[in-house]
Amino acid sequence: MKRLIFACLLLSPVLCPAIGAADSPTTQTAPASTQPISWDDCVAIFSSVDSVAKLAPLLADGCVIHRFGNDPDTDAAPLIKFVAAQSPVGQHAYPMPSERIAADIADDVSRSALIPDSIKHFMTPDSPDARRSAAAVAIRWIELSVDADDATPVGVIILWNSTGGENSQGRALFVLLKGQQTPSGFKITAIAYGDPLQT
Repeated sequence: MKRLIFACLLLSPVLCPAIGAADSPTTQTAPASTQPISWDDCVAIFSSVDSVAKLAPLLADGCVIHRFGNDPDTDAAPLIKFVAAQSPVGQHAYPMPSERIAADIADDVSRSALIPDSIKHFMTPDSPDARRSAAAVAIRWIELSVDADDATPVGVIILWNSTGGENSQGRALFVLLKGQQTPSGFKITAIAYGDPLQT
């Protein structure tokens, strides 16, 4: 079931262009103030971390980290290694359910200088029916991947790997985040990452 949903999202023309994040996320660091961190800031900071030590303050106790379809990782090191090996394409923060997810992914893909035009065309259809289908599929994908329900804060990180994929054209990879508000701000409670088609 999960594989079918992932395949629908990435390999069928069900994504549409819309206004979204810039091609490369702006590097951010943790705010110096004592104000609680917002979910948007939490997702943006996550996108720029390059070590387990820098990631740790963003994680809630018991945060579950796993590749799509796999058992939980024992620590965050494989995640950090995975993110460092890819090129950033976009990042977004949402409350669930959001009908913007698929459209924002498509917009990031269409604007990226990293991604071949043939892949862009494949992932950015303009049919109204495809747009509606994409919105529903993206919501269900995230619900299954990080156990998100209504009003759950989620983050979507879009990455590009230029060395893998069919015919060596590259492939889109993702990191999905689930958040929770705490007295000190938002923390990440679950992370799913990798290639959704390889589950």
